[in-house]
Amino acid sequence: MAYGPKPILKMLLVVPIHNIDKDPQLVLSYRPISLPSVFTKICERLIELRLDWWMEENHTLPNQQFGFRKSVGCIDTLTYLILGRHGPYNTRLGGGRLEKG
Repeated sequence: MAYGPKPILKMLLVVPIHNIDKDPQLVLSYRPISLPSVFTKICERLIELRLDWWMEENHTLPNQQFGFRKSVGCIDTLTYLILGRHGPYNTRLGGGRLEKG
């Protein structure tokens, strides 16, 4: 029995887009653009949401991971860099949210 994504999830429509100022007769004058199906995009988004939730719930990401997390922004990063662990923001809650200590 095969595991992994079904073949429908792997199928993409590849459309060649011509680069301006290049000879249309040459293959290298085109760049490929892949267009996945709507079903594939929905599945990817559901998997991404579930993985994000699981990692936040189980605290699998390090406390210093600020990028690409919900409820964490540039201010959190700057506060951590400037004040470090000895400032008023020294306690970390799970999921990357800062709490005043």
